[in-house]
Amino acid sequence: MGDEVNVKVTLTNTGDRSTTETVILYSQDRVASITPSVDELKAFKQVVVPAGATLDVDISVSTNELGFIGLNNAYVVEPGAFGLRVKDQVVEFNLER
Repeated sequence: MGDEVNVKVTLTNTGDRSTTETVILYSQDRVASITPSVDELKAFKQVVVPAGATLDVDISVSTNELGFIGLNNAYVVEPGAFGLRVKDQVVEFNLER
């Protein structure tokens, strides 16, 4: 708890023109004391990828941001299984106290 989770995304532009891409990071709380939302937007980063280039993009989220409003109307971050998703790629991890 209280750490940063860092995700590295590799973008490749196979075209002959530069392009602007937006990397969007979603979180998924797999098991929560209430019914969690399916996906929550947690971070995004817009980058320019030059023509023919490959670019690594680092994006992160604090584990303190992986919580929700619980039954007692207070913000809570519960330990358990989480997923972080960029497009169709998902990374699973367990958050411990």
